[in-house]
Amino acid sequence: VPFRETDMNAYEAMLSESQERMLVIPRLGKEKELVSIFEKWDLHAVEIGKVTEGELLKIYKDGKLKAEIPSKSLVLGGGAPKYKRETKTPKYLEQVNSFDKKSILDLEQRSIFTVLKTLMSSLNIASRKPLFEQYDTDIGLVKAIGPGLDGGLARVPGTNKGIAVSTDCNSRYTYLNPYQGAIFAVCESARNVVVTGATPIGITNNLNFANPYIPENYFVFTECVKGIADSCRFLKLPVTGGNVSFYNESPEGPVFPTPTIGMVGLIEHIENRIENYFAKPGLKIALIGKFNPTLGGSEYLNTIHKKQEGPMPELNLEDEKNLISSILELNESKLIQSAKDLSLGGVFVALVKQTFSKQIGFQFAKENLPKKYRLDETLFGETAASILITYDEKNLEAIQSIVQKNKLECLFIGETISDFKIKMNSEEFDLSELKKEYNTALNFIFEE
Repeated sequence: VPFRETDMNAYEAMLSESQERMLVIPRLGKEKELVSIFEKWDLHAVEIGKVTEGELLKIYKDGKLKAEIPSKSLVLGGGAPKYKRETKTPKYLEQVNSFDKKSILDLEQRSIFTVLKTLMSSLNIASRKPLFEQYDTDIGLVKAIGPGLDGGLARVPGTNKGIAVSTDCNSRYTYLNPYQGAIFAVCESARNVVVTGATPIGITNNLNFANPYIPENYFVFTECVKGIADSCRFLKLPVTGGNVSFYNESPEGPVFPTPTIGMVGLIEHIENRIENYFAKPGLKIALIGKFNPTLGGSEYLNTIHKKQEGPMPELNLEDEKNLISSILELNESKLIQSAKDLSLGGVFVALVKQTFSKQIGFQFAKENLPKKYRLDETLFGETAASILITYDEKNLEAIQSIVQKNKLECLFIGETISDFKIKMNSEEFDLSELKKEYNTALNFIFEE
């Protein structure tokens, strides 16, 4: 085993951690070919052991046997310790989920664009350009969809395939409802892979929580793990690995529970990828899925009204699965031009984000959305199982057929226009200043 430090003993070598390493078991007789592949990519590959008959794990150093362990004792359920700690439902959950939207005033028409400007420059919604532009995203020349959109997409060299990736977690949702919030994180990450045109095939996770010896904290942790497990079983997504970080707290209290989901997807023909922005003027815009916006847990409620209260948006795993199937079939049938997940900020923020790449505006038909919601709910409320698409008008009937087959709704809500503006009823709003605010809102963090 290559060591980073001299004089490490066998115990230290077996228990120490190292970044960017992977254990590989090659086919017999293919060892040299495997090493040559790693050398091609300037990586090291060395033989550190072999699979043997019997049930013993044997550790050698300098030719001397240092440990001999029954392998079954290392497997969960066979001998490895399994702890069941005390859990207790936190008292805060009932309190923070009692939000009544009547306690805040609804938006007035004239306030829409002021609120939109505030949201687009909020820390949770603003562009991450100041972060990802510090890194070379063109290494290997495999980038098909770069950072800054819903999901990234990279070519697999020597093939027509592409690998899509997305990481997601709304820790405000998991704070308000640990179980449902974790399910939402899995589903949102799946949507952000699907809108590239890829099929979700597996996840990893990065679980960040507070002190697990406090029963309330451990309850939140276990509920999040259950949410991830149940949603992955339903969507048939294997969990390939992950890591857990506990004790994330300060004198001000614990961090919000943050089970970040990293989703990977596969697209067989990368030329069939979907754009994540308005590609040209004259396209129709539709919202497909189950649009059920709520102010609970929303970025709007947090940023504008300074309330971190719920309940969070309702979700249904069957709807999420049907939405994934719908987008993939629509794309396979070449019926759509773009797709965009609805998440933080609601439908209005999702529409605006799609204008920036090519400076193409939109005419918004708010009257086609359900009338039962307040104005602030309709525009900035957040929802599960919803994706915006653009399409040529001639494809509408075929689109509706696929969406209805999957028991979802298809709502026409506007069209793209050549002016870099939002047009709604008799009002217009120029998007240039909004784009600048969105792109520069995080600059102050990196300039300090």
